[in-house]
Amino acid sequence: MKLIQFLDKWLEEILITCLMGYFVVAIVYEVIARAAGISAPWTEETARYAFIWMTLIGCAAAVKFGNHVRVNILEMYLPKNVGSVIYWISYTVFLIFCGILLVVGIQVCQGLMEWPQKTAVLQVNTVWVYASLPVGMFLTCFRLIQSMVKAFIGRGKEKGES
Repeated sequence: MKLIQFLDKWLEEILITCLMGYFVVAIVYEVIARAAGISAPWTEETARYAFIWMTLIGCAAAVKFGNHVRVNILEMYLPKNVGSVIYWISYTVFLIFCGILLVVGIQVCQGLMEWPQKTAVLQVNTVWVYASLPVGMFLTCFRLIQSMVKAFIGRGKEKGES
């Protein structure tokens, strides 16, 4: 149970921190290697893939902290009941969009497992790069549902429901 609570609280942060640490080390190494006249093409490729993973996992982290981009001016200036409806509509649309991306990402990964492609420098199966889409969207869908449940429970408490 403690592991689940720990992962719920820190999963995205740990993953993003590790990826960011690798990204910085790889880029610094590339800069030093170029200054020394050494070619290290693997650093550019792996840093790019780390950045892709950071971005898609960062989407889930943004939802978790309520920092994702959304236009909430209507929620702020309309009556509370109308603003609440707009909140639920926007989260539902976002959840559907992320669900579609999750399904498409899984299909792309299945295709890459069936017909593998290799990365240019490291010759690694590109499924490891493309897997960032379903993983990131799964985490984002999970965090969206989690946020919606928390909002629903909070709404129930406001109305005096148990």
